[in-house]
Amino acid sequence: YILLSRLHLHNADLKRRAVKAERTITRAKSARHVRYQGRFGFHVPTFAGYSRQSNTWDSSWVSYHPFPVSPRWHRQHNDRDARPLWNCLVPLLPRLFRDVSVEPALLHGDLWRGNIAQTDHGPVSFDPISLYGHSEFDLSIMVKHGGFDQSFFQAYHSLIPRAPGFEGRYHLYSLHHHFQIWSLFGGDFVDNALGIVEPEVFRSAFGEGFKTSTLNLLRTLGDELREIKA
Repeated sequence: YILLSRLHLHNADLKRRAVKAERTITRAKSARHVRYQGRFGFHVPTFAGYSRQSNTWDSSWVSYHPFPVSPRWHRQHNDRDARPLWNCLVPLLPRLFRDVSVEPALLHGDLWRGNIAQTDHGPVSFDPISLYGHSEFDLSIMVKHGGFDQSFFQAYHSLIPRAPGFEGRYHLYSLHHHFQIWSLFGGDFVDNALGIVEPEVFRSAFGEGFKTSTLNLLRTLGDELREIKA
């Protein structure tokens, strides 16, 4: 939790240092390789499996967030059921961010128990889908696929407090993962979807099938958004 929270707080720390430097007269130092990033996105395209994320820069997280509800799904699976549900939710999404200020944080992008390990020198993570985004984005797949107990989240939130509206945003960010899996494997549940991945990981999140589980999540989020007063 310490390493992850430091990763999420690193960009904000760079901003504080930059502001402090502007207000102070000091001897010039060589430029840091990593500078504060005030926008959402990433320097290069990244991939979730075979799904390409263009990562174009945007000053607004709500408009940037890389939701994969696109014509590509229609062409790939000849399935249009998600589009009308998603289109009904788009105008309501700002309601989830009324009480929170989202600062760009450097994210792993695909942090779950299949992408973490332990060495003699400490914990490591791998196979990132890096981007600058909302720190809560990393937490959604961690909750969904387990491997991180409650003590982890308690310790993490002691450094990055849980903001109002977290539950609704958790469902929103989970949708990204749901659509990625639906894209890779189609609508039905596949026990050996990733070969080496434990089947129970997928069954707990997609037991009704990748398509059905995704559509149910869309409806759940829609109900929550409509309950939030405009």
